[in-house]
Amino acid sequence: VPGGTVSGVGASGLILGCGRGLVTFQAGLACDSLLEIEYVDAEGELKRADSETNSDMLWIARGGGGQFPGIVTSFTMQAYDIPNHVFDIQCKFPANNARAVMRTWLDHADEMEQPQRKVFTSVQWWSSPPHLLVEITCNGCDESERRWAQSRMEAIIQVGGTRDCSTDTRTWLDQVLYMSGGSSPDVVTPPTVEGLLNRNNGWGKKPEPSASQ
Repeated sequence: VPGGTVSGVGASGLILGCGRGLVTFQAGLACDSLLEIEYVDAEGELKRADSETNSDMLWIARGGGGQFPGIVTSFTMQAYDIPNHVFDIQCKFPANNARAVMRTWLDHADEMEQPQRKVFTSVQWWSSPPHLLVEITCNGCDESERRWAQSRMEAIIQVGGTRDCSTDTRTWLDQVLYMSGGSSPDVVTPPTVEGLLNRNNGWGKKPEPSASQ
């Protein structure tokens, strides 16, 4: 199912909030794969919504931004095959080159989002110390597809003035674990794929149970 690289976000928040993830450029947002819901309406009645029955409620669930007028009790989703491996490139860029990095990343965005490229990309701003983190993943890619993804990062490196980069190839679940913070201390406990099932885990976790539960 599209989306899901932050362990503190549950399935309902991901789907109703139209979350994104590693296969978004190939399969859309999480809500795009929603086929049917069961929900309890304002009168306390259990109802079903799909393309033919209560279709307006399905329409709301597929784009309402989490403001669904009822309590959703089940989701029926279109599922997709997941890739066997994910090739991941990350580069850190100094903050004073942020404008050039963002412009170049955006220049290549249209081609990177093409489904046949099998790419997912993101930019994160970190303030302590200030830097940009650009990530490009290639999902289930062969050697030529990986080289294409690397060439796009090379174009960004040329204007960004850095060689602070890392590359890795992981299984699908290991990549989700990594993006959820599995390699950082105390973000995912235990730091294994089983830890992804704990709703108290994640970058925003607190000593007490949080709203992500």
